[in-house]
Parts: sequence; structure tokens; C-alpha cells
Amino acid sequence: MTEKIDSGLIMDQVTLKFSSPDEEGELEVLDKVSLKVAEGEFVGIVGPSGCGKTTLLNIVAGFQSIQEGSVVHNGLPISKPSPERAVVFQSAVLFPWLSVYDNVAYGLKRAKVSKKMIKSTVREHLQMVGMAGFENYTPGQLSGGMQQRVAFARALALKPRMLLLDEPFASLDAQTRVIMQELLQDIHREYQTTT
Repeated sequence: MTEKIDSGLIMDQVTLKFSSPDEEGELEVLDKVSLKVAEGEFVGIVGPSGCGKTTLLNIVAGFQSIQEGSVVHNGLPISKPSPERAVVFQSAVLFPWLSVYDNVAYGLKRAKVSKKMIKSTVREHLQMVGMAGFENYTPGQLSGGMQQRVAFARALALKPRMLLLDEPFASLDAQTRVIMQELLQDIHREYQTTT
């Protein structure tokens, strides 16, 4: 890799293999993958099912370690999850026993943000995703599209420098998908989050 970027994501010669279930060999998931994403850039990774897209996102999120190569975000090696990198999954991975408000506030509470700041941040982000007024609902009382909006609000509430999306619109109906895609474009324009 000859180019230099001062901030953003740099993956260099990343290799990852999984043991096969029958323990007779290994499945090579990623083979010497290199990638550079500048801070604030919007990048899509495209490929057939099973090619390693989700695994790549899990590595960048800090959920999966690698056997070879390096992964660096803003000059620091990625070895574990960080509030600097938020993930929105294909399904809205929300805590079913928590209200919408508490789902969005979850990361802020763990980061020991003041109650006053949590309240204003949660309200701001629920308003942003069109979910103001649903603070006291639980995920089971919401449609799939509404749950995905809450997942976006939760991911954005910590103001991450990188937003990782693992096909978050795949399970949505066509109309909701268009609305969410437009929302994502608005969010990217406003926050310049690496996506």
C-alpha cells in the first residue's frame, strides 16, 4: 500500500480462516484483503452471499479478530468494539424488554453520559429518524421499519466516526426502504460520518 491517509480506515493484507465444522481443513473467508476508506467517505461493499462482506464488517467493528494483516481506524489498531464505530444490522437487534427510549439511551448510559444529555440526545435522534412520540413503546409494538429506525437512532446517538451497515434495509418493504435510504443520505450529509 503506497498511498497514505491520515485518518479513516486502513485494512492491509487481512486474512481470516475459519475451522470447518468437521475439523478437516479450513475455510478461507478473507484472503489478503486491503482497503482504504478516508474519513467521511461513503463506501459500499458488494458481492454474492457468503463472500465475506459481513465478516469484513465484523472485523472493522472489532467483533472478529484476524489471523494476518492489520486493521487501523484513525491511526489506532482495531482489536475490540468501540463507540467510534457503530453497527446497524440486517435486523434491528434491539433489547425487547426495553422501551424505545431506553434502547436508544443504552450506549449513552454505558458511556456514563449525564441524564440531561441522554434525554436531549435521545429526543434529537428519535426526531431525526421520525420516531418522536414512540419513546415508551417496546420493540414488539413496532413494525420492522420502525424498529430499524430505532436501531439507526441508537447507532447514531453516540456520534460515531464510522457507521457500519450490514444490509439494514434488506427486510424492509419498498416504500420504507426508500425512506430509510433518503434518511441515510441526509445523515451522511449532516454528520459526514464514514459509512
